[in-house]
Amino acid sequence: MEWVPESRPGQPTQVQIAFLNELRRLLKPAGHVFITIENRFGAGYFAGVPEEHTRMRFVSLLPRRVADWYSQLVRGHPVRTYTYTRSGYRSLLSKAGLESVDFWGLLPSYRLMEKAIALDKKRMVQETLTETSWKKRLRNRLMRPILPWLVSAFGIQAGKTKARSYVEELVSHVGNSYLSGNEPEMLRLQQNANGIVHVELAAQRERFRLELPLHPGAERRIDAAVRNIRQLEEMEGGSLNELRVDAPIAWDNYRGQSFLLQRQPQGRSLNDQMSPAGFQALLPSAGVYLVKLCHATRRPAGSWPEILREKARDCALSLGDEYRHRGLPGSIQEDVLQIGDSLAQIAPETPGFQCAIHGDFRPSSLLVSTKNATEISSVMNWGYFESQSLPFLDLFHFMTARGPTKTWGARVVQVFKSMEAKTPSTGIVRDYAQHVGVVPELAPQFLIVYWLRQCLLRMRTDTPQLAKILQEGISVPLNYLRANGWSATGQPVEIELQVKK
Repeated sequence: MEWVPESRPGQPTQVQIAFLNELRRLLKPAGHVFITIENRFGAGYFAGVPEEHTRMRFVSLLPRRVADWYSQLVRGHPVRTYTYTRSGYRSLLSKAGLESVDFWGLLPSYRLMEKAIALDKKRMVQETLTETSWKKRLRNRLMRPILPWLVSAFGIQAGKTKARSYVEELVSHVGNSYLSGNEPEMLRLQQNANGIVHVELAAQRERFRLELPLHPGAERRIDAAVRNIRQLEEMEGGSLNELRVDAPIAWDNYRGQSFLLQRQPQGRSLNDQMSPAGFQALLPSAGVYLVKLCHATRRPAGSWPEILREKARDCALSLGDEYRHRGLPGSIQEDVLQIGDSLAQIAPETPGFQCAIHGDFRPSSLLVSTKNATEISSVMNWGYFESQSLPFLDLFHFMTARGPTKTWGARVVQVFKSMEAKTPSTGIVRDYAQHVGVVPELAPQFLIVYWLRQCLLRMRTDTPQLAKILQEGISVPLNYLRANGWSATGQPVEIELQVKK
């Protein structure tokens, strides 16, 4: 809307009003427009951030005539890309006959939106600004009263008459269908990097969460997670409390949009960027949890040589197929097959077992207690769950989530070296082996299976950085294994991704 006066003559505000009048004429009686646009008095502009359209500092904070003089001096022409404050947009829309107006704050911007806040709902504003450190709590206490006027961008819903947004209608539908007719209160609306919108609700003195997938890939991940949790519930005998998992309340569809309803997981979220000290402090709790998962789901499955060879060969053959499908030069299948066969030669002829794995067990999949940062309170993201897999795999995935080296492949090699040297950092591996009933000397074989499985998952990921990921993820550990006698061939591996036309 701010760009319309650039291509039409007349005073900018009047041009925008005429444009909005035409939109109003086109609307159905209950229709509405949704405008995403910058706030003229956004907090960043007071801090000297260049104005979005003119790229000039402080220009949006000046009176219009002063701003025109300033722009004429710097750019050679006045400002025509008018933006407004919250009250200014309300006045503009009212003059165009759009009397019903609701404002949402879009953070950090409408292009990279992570959160949306209904600015007329005080509790939603309060819930958006929540931190644990005293400094940030003090900042939030000062910011909450003025946030509705200083957000960087607005989402403005306007119409001739009052109309609810789709999310508000969905929340009402959920209350009537699944929460005993109670109208939930919307507390938070966020979008994550995986293309899923999270809506946090309050009803019946409880908190609930809606997950709305924005594309088919995200929908498939949620669907897989729901099926996996139900399968885990059957394996566990109907109770998921010990495993810190909440069973879904509903996985349904409303007016063409899939949604997952579940109770809000308890605890504080983590991420892969947590401090090294915090990560090390959480390791013992992660190990205890994974021992519990293993014991709850283990099943006898032959001898360890048979199990390791079969799992390694399955991963190796699939990896070779993906390798050829991607058009990569040469072949790594022979190498990884030799490595898989060598596992069976080293493993002792002792009874083995299979167990379930989470599949993506890392800090970003965990919540911890708000009172104790080392106590796991909830485990999420079950989309990569496997009901029949091997012990150790989740533990190695957690251990390689971060470390002193930047790349995942180098961290895998570091774990190999640490286990060989029996450093204190791998004491968690020895403790885990003891509690699940596996001799610690088998841990390197399980690490190889983990590496092969993750290489396969990474190969199946569509990303513009695939060649780089494969180079450091496959070749670095493979060269280390070759150098330590795990493969008959001895040439270093270099991977270059070729694009097929």
